[in-house]
Amino acid sequence: MIAICRSRDGVQQVNVDLVAGGVSRVTVASATALEHTAVVAAIDEAGYRLADLPR
Repeated sequence: MIAICRSRDGVQQVNVDLVAGGVSRVTVASATALEHTAVVAAIDEAGYRLADLPR
């Protein structure tokens, strides 16, 4: 997933706090604002989905 997210324009860094069998957190840092749909598409392409969690 990190490679797929990093391949998006403007992405500078991707961190994953992996929780096996639970909810993992992905943090994406970018030079400019990213389109939410682009981030969702990258995560989906990697075979994962976003969870609705408080920020």
